[in-house]
Amino acid sequence: MKFPEPGRVKTRLAAGIGDVDAAWAYRAMVECTKAALLALDPSRFAVFFHCDPFWPLDDYRPWLDPPAHLTLRPQSEGDLGQRLLAAARGLLAEYPTAILVGTDCPPLRTAHLEEAAAKLSRGADLVIGPATDGGYYLVGLRHPHAGLFEGIAWSTKYVLSQTLEKARAAGLRVSLLEELTDVDTVEDWEALRKFRT
Repeated sequence: MKFPEPGRVKTRLAAGIGDVDAAWAYRAMVECTKAALLALDPSRFAVFFHCDPFWPLDDYRPWLDPPAHLTLRPQSEGDLGQRLLAAARGLLAEYPTAILVGTDCPPLRTAHLEEAAAKLSRGADLVIGPATDGGYYLVGLRHPHAGLFEGIAWSTKYVLSQTLEKARAAGLRVSLLEELTDVDTVEDWEALRKFRT
């Protein structure tokens, strides 16, 4: 996640609605994600927010007001793939599985996270939540397969297809979740607002 500073978050959305409104929208998206995560059973799930290291973690605490079972960690540097891989490696050094989600998918529900965990426990090597724009809003793993995060055209409609191609080449057992809409553009935002009204 990023700190909701106008001009630093959701730049494609901001091009249509302005920096301040895009920052407000992103803050609302994070709150949706937080609600889904905090509804998980804390005896079964540890919850981490990997925060943009540009801002000190203490800047996030008054906004997120994290309970005891929500831990804030700084993200690594690098592109999205490098950051996802670093987060996966860190979590899988401590836990048997890891589920990574973005903070810009308001339709995400606790049930999606629980379903991903169940699929991993039943033997899936990779669980993906496809996004309507050709990317994904969730990736679950039992091992940190670096190849899944390398050579991907991030922020394009090819992210999911390229990831699935790499997974097939590696012989991974893949399971997909329900397709959801994440929010990157004005069109995404308007479509989501219409859906929710």
